[in-house]
Amino acid sequence: MTQFGADPLKQAEELLRGGLPGEARLILQNYLAGNPGSAQAWWLLSFAAEGLGEKMDAVQHVLRLMPENSQARQRFLKLRAETGGGQAVAAGAKAVPQASTGQSRSKKDRALRWWIGGLAGFFVIVVLAGIALLHWGFQQNLQSPPADLQATIQLAQALTSRPPQILAPTWTPSPGWTPWPSSTPTVTPTITSTWELDLTLLGHVGPYVGYFPPDFSLVDAGTVQKISFSQFKGQPVMLIFMVTRCPACEGEMAALETLYQTYHKDGLVMLGISYAEYGQYVKTVMAQYGLTFPVLLDRDGAVNNLFQIGRWPTHFFIRQDGKIDSIMDSQRTLDELDAHVRPILSGYQSQTLTP
Repeated sequence: MTQFGADPLKQAEELLRGGLPGEARLILQNYLAGNPGSAQAWWLLSFAAEGLGEKMDAVQHVLRLMPENSQARQRFLKLRAETGGGQAVAAGAKAVPQASTGQSRSKKDRALRWWIGGLAGFFVIVVLAGIALLHWGFQQNLQSPPADLQATIQLAQALTSRPPQILAPTWTPSPGWTPWPSSTPTVTPTITSTWELDLTLLGHVGPYVGYFPPDFSLVDAGTVQKISFSQFKGQPVMLIFMVTRCPACEGEMAALETLYQTYHKDGLVMLGISYAEYGQYVKTVMAQYGLTFPVLLDRDGAVNNLFQIGRWPTHFFIRQDGKIDSIMDSQRTLDELDAHVRPILSGYQSQTLTP
């Protein structure tokens, strides 16, 4: 067994040069479990991975972290060509002679000049049309008003020049009434409200114990359907933030599946959230470990950032009232997980939940 040195990346690089990709892959996977944002580790893993799919996945992580890395982009195109998706394109590109490339570039330049010239001509036409409209409007304002308008103005001036007529003051009496005494008591209606206050509106939302967790929507790797956290309102929920290639995450997958098979019929909702991984790879891992609970794809890491995840795995236990009951990180045993699941299932007592 290869011992981990002070610098795992240098050790993995030396193992790759020595023709030991299997040992280098183990070191890199353990290193990425704690440092998923290391572009160098993903680059080395693209050479140590076994299949083309895993190699392309690693190179895509490098491009996501370093979009301008031309070396990684060239390697990605090369790997894609090896899978058969880019062979025809690559062969066709090599077969095009230099003269043809120059001609096509010249045609593009001419087309661009025509397009710019046409746009400039259109702009000139619009400006001239606007000037013509402004001139026409100005000329219309200078014309004398029609005869009927002048007559109307003169009549209005004549009417307004008359002195106002003053009418003699008059007085109209208004009827009054005197209320009769009544023995019927006066009833004052009382308005009551049945509106319930939603505590989530008070701002107690965040990844902390006693708070409401943030809402999110992600795609299920198994069914390719979008799942929202809010659709499980009123149910006890367990969230597991994981990286399927992380050794600590793999170490507790059997315990998670046992826990799910034990309590899901009692109302427990279990959702795995995979960080920065592709759906096909996650489905392969789920089949390998026999996982039946949904695993959602957090491809860009937005939900991990929303819950302030610093290490994997991290577990959130959420009660049926919607508040976070407890939080645990690192790999856990079945007994430890069971001890945190039972309190959030207090409203779903059954024969399974014995004291």
